[in-house]
Amino acid sequence: MKPTILLIEDNEQNCYELQVLLAGNGYAVVTAADGAEALEKARQNPPDLVITDILMPVMDGFSLCREWMRDERLRDIPLVFYTATYTDEKDRELGLSLGAARFIIKPEEPEDLLRTIQSVIAEQEHGTLAASPMPPQGNAVFLKEYSEALIRKLEDKMRQLEQTNRELERDISERKQSEGKLAALYARHEAFLAAVPDIIVEVDCNKVYTWANQAGLAFFGADVIGKEAAFYFEGNQTTYASVQPLFDGREDVVYVESWQRRRDGVARLLAWSCRVLKDGNGKVTGVLSSGHDITDQRRAEEALKLEQTLFNSLVSTIPDHIYFKDRQSRFIRINKAMAKWFGLRSPDEAVGKTDFDVFSEEHARQAYGDEQRIMSTGDPLIGFVEEETWPDGHVTWVSTTKVPLRDADGNITGLVGVSRNITEQMQAEKRIREQAALLDKANDAIYVRTLDHTITYWNRGAEQLYGWSAVEAVGRKETDLFLPATTGLAEAESALSAQSSWAGEMRHSKKNSGLVTVFCRWSLVRDDEGKPKLVFAIHTDVTEKKQLEARFLRAQRMESIGALASGIAHDLNNVLAPIVMGAQLLQPLVTSERGRHVLATIEASAQRGAGVVKQVLTFARGIEGERVPLQLKHLIKDMVLIASETFPKNIRIEIDIAPDLWSVLGDVTQIHQALMNLCVNARDAMPSGGTLTLCAANVTVDETFKTTGLGSSALITPDPQPGPKVRLSVIDTGTGISPEHLDKVFEPFFTTKGPGKGTGLGLSTVLGIVRSHGGFVRVKTEEDKGTCFELYVPATPKPQIFADQPVDLKLLRGQGQLIMVIDDEAAVREVVSGVLEHFGFKVVTAAEGSEAVGIFVRQHAAIAAVISDMVMPGMDGPALVRILQQIDPGVRIIGMSGFAERIGPGSRSQWNLPLSLTKPFTAERLLLAVHELLQPPAARPAGGADGGTSKPAVSPSS
Repeated sequence: MKPTILLIEDNEQNCYELQVLLAGNGYAVVTAADGAEALEKARQNPPDLVITDILMPVMDGFSLCREWMRDERLRDIPLVFYTATYTDEKDRELGLSLGAARFIIKPEEPEDLLRTIQSVIAEQEHGTLAASPMPPQGNAVFLKEYSEALIRKLEDKMRQLEQTNRELERDISERKQSEGKLAALYARHEAFLAAVPDIIVEVDCNKVYTWANQAGLAFFGADVIGKEAAFYFEGNQTTYASVQPLFDGREDVVYVESWQRRRDGVARLLAWSCRVLKDGNGKVTGVLSSGHDITDQRRAEEALKLEQTLFNSLVSTIPDHIYFKDRQSRFIRINKAMAKWFGLRSPDEAVGKTDFDVFSEEHARQAYGDEQRIMSTGDPLIGFVEEETWPDGHVTWVSTTKVPLRDADGNITGLVGVSRNITEQMQAEKRIREQAALLDKANDAIYVRTLDHTITYWNRGAEQLYGWSAVEAVGRKETDLFLPATTGLAEAESALSAQSSWAGEMRHSKKNSGLVTVFCRWSLVRDDEGKPKLVFAIHTDVTEKKQLEARFLRAQRMESIGALASGIAHDLNNVLAPIVMGAQLLQPLVTSERGRHVLATIEASAQRGAGVVKQVLTFARGIEGERVPLQLKHLIKDMVLIASETFPKNIRIEIDIAPDLWSVLGDVTQIHQALMNLCVNARDAMPSGGTLTLCAANVTVDETFKTTGLGSSALITPDPQPGPKVRLSVIDTGTGISPEHLDKVFEPFFTTKGPGKGTGLGLSTVLGIVRSHGGFVRVKTEEDKGTCFELYVPATPKPQIFADQPVDLKLLRGQGQLIMVIDDEAAVREVVSGVLEHFGFKVVTAAEGSEAVGIFVRQHAAIAAVISDMVMPGMDGPALVRILQQIDPGVRIIGMSGFAERIGPGSRSQWNLPLSLTKPFTAERLLLAVHELLQPPAARPAGGADGGTSKPAVSPSS
């Protein structure tokens, strides 16, 4: 980049010639016509070098140099005087004393001038240029030297004029030429005085103004000539004693400061340099005075002095440690508080020292690194807790702020630091932390708050319970962190105030949503005067305990409901059994079409009631069966029946079942429960009504299935396994599931329903059932449009044989075999006996177990089979079976009961029952069971009336 030279020259021709010379030799040149313009340009864009004339209007070179060296941003930029007017050695000494790097007399050969400029720039770059002195302190010295230079010029001009006059006298012949020269000389003299920015006035011995330059006329008024100069007289005591020796001939030059009023009446402070004027004989003829307006400068100096006084007072009296350092981290100033901290008698003793002279080497090295980084990057270090290690090993702590110290140009020259002694505070905090560490080991949430609920302490247990860290919690209101979700807060506060303690349960919110039930123990802490000050709180999480209690109570209720439902179902089945079989017996006897229709309606209603009873038992008692081949279409039809009976009428139910649906190997109760859970969820998602669709279809899952049809609003879990599946779909047109909840729907206890409306276990149960069957679940949803849950259960594509075809009852007629029927319900005995007798069997009945034993003992040789209820008063079915088998180990028994669980596969195996019937059953199923039982063992199919491959009993899955 080209070095920039600021060229100051009021002569346009001289300025142009120098500008061309410098620009042609690779310098960037900025010009100014006077010192004031140059200062303004330099402060905006500092140059690399200044070349200035001395004699200029507004502000001459000497004044410019003085202001230049007083400016912290400019004083390091070298300034070169280049003058043709001030050529005296004393002028050169004045210029160099003001801080000029060189003083060059015009004219200078271009090569010599360029070499001088190059030399100054090179010395500046290498740091070998002599440091610029500070400008003279005070105005008197400068004004004295400045005025002397000015007076010397005036005297030189006067001598030149006198010499010219003598030459004119000697050579009259050249008078006109001499007059021209004299006029030119006077013109130059007048121009020189006019260009001087200071006030210059001349008074005679009568102290009357005889002449003034333009600045003087502008200050005092154009009519000042001929008027008395008041400040020279005795009335102005501030100046009279100083200037009177000039008129007396005792002094040649005096310097004085005096307040003078401008012509507009405004008072200004002027610094005067006054020199006596004498004629050729040495007689005093007057005084020539040069005045410089120093009002603004003096006010600025006084303001700076006041500011410095205030600053020094603040630094000296503030209790914090304040210090200033240079770029080498050496102390250049510290305050009294820090000197006392260091054990010094005076702050001055720290000047030039470093942290290595005060602290341990390790700490000093750490502090030095921090400070050098601050001064290098310009980034401050604010509120840093610094651990100070002293040479004797003891440790103190201070809270430190260190910021870069910059000069007027923004350059970092050092740093300033402020430190506060926090040793006692740190020691107290250490003790508190040690105590807090013990509290942190507690599993309970422990915190301390003020009476206005502001938290002052928060242990780790509180962090884990509520999710708020100690940094987040301390200083905030407890009501901002966990708003009580239950009433009773006011009562708790009242009890705390009255009794100084309170204990009880509350429900609180947590940071990341959700509620927690806590057992609270609050204690009121009082100060030394017994006034309430703080509240010490211990909160124990009892959420899981409360949930377990609730689940236990629910389980108890369900157990009670199941027991009640089981008893009711047994009685209802006993009621429905005669209706079902009786309606079938009456069919041949009724000849009218209307009568047959009524009987069919009665039978269908009884069958429907039996199905409802079976569903109640399934969900009240959780009856589970064996994994058997199932046709899901029967489950879907069952579910439609239940939903039609129990769901709101504004929910329309539709089904779509593939005609060739594959069978699955599963637990009918579990799959029925999964289907029920999904239908209940669908119902709850349609509070204003809608459509519930149940579908079943055959699908084959391959490797690409996982990524098919899944978007941001879909979920599949767990990973699907390839193979044939039956897809069971439950589709609603309800509210849908929001994206933020979709990933959580299968989590236990997660629910978006309100309190008391859901346990959050329904979908987790569905997923568990499907997983246990080797399948997976897929969810597709869209908010406000609905949700589709798809259950994929492994299928058996090979067709299963289900005997759904009508059976010719004539083929099941008996040959007069004797059947013993045992049931405590007379209606059941009557109808069962009637069916058997109608179809060619003989029947003997008993109302209870002991009666049946007596009959069997007498007639067991003739009895071909026994049909016995398994739940009877007195001797129940299992006991009766054991006795009959002891009497005749080859006895053939069919168990029947209104309790399906009493005659399930496990029970039949335990009691050695080959067949069983679940009430209510049809005449057809009764005859099938008897027919199967009476066949020889080799011809009898495996299983039984309810579990084999014959006509299925009540369960549609058989």
